[in-house]
Amino acid sequence: MKQNNVIENGFVWVPLDKRKSKFGGSMTPRKPELRNPLLWLTRKNEALYLVNDSNETLDSIIIFSGGFTSNDGGGVTSYTDGGDEYKNLKGNTGIKVERFDSLQGVI
Repeated sequence: MKQNNVIENGFVWVPLDKRKSKFGGSMTPRKPELRNPLLWLTRKNEALYLVNDSNETLDSIIIFSGGFTSNDGGGVTSYTDGGDEYKNLKGNTGIKVERFDSLQGVI
């Protein structure tokens, strides 16, 4: 497991009805959210994290890109990533799934 890609106790779920806008004001009124997600995605700095917000330890999580196929006239070429595996992911722990550039999106 890549320890630099794991953050323990570094994430707090804020329901949509309690969030502030990016400009500091309140969001559009909505019904209160009564449920809490067990797994969710969030950004922290320039990274995208998958957070295990359950009380369960997850045995294994494998992160990989889906890949793509290119046909440039010389045949079909496929590209894919072997992926990273994280084992025994405890509750309230986030793992880095992708690098994120706020100007360009997911890299």
